[in-house]
Amino acid sequence: MVRPDMILIGQVVIKSSGLTLIIAIAISLTIVTLIGAFFVGKMKEGLKSGTIY
Repeated sequence: MVRPDMILIGQVVIKSSGLTLIIAIAISLTIVTLIGAFFVGKMKEGLKSGTIY
């Protein structure tokens, strides 16, 4: 049985589950921010050229 928090940090077990949770949240926020920024950039380009997509 593999714990979900072990998958998130690449099989490296950190003793403190709180630290693991913080790392997982940080990684998730980073990914969401990057995807969000990408879509906002695409939307701005689309609005300039008159199309959304």
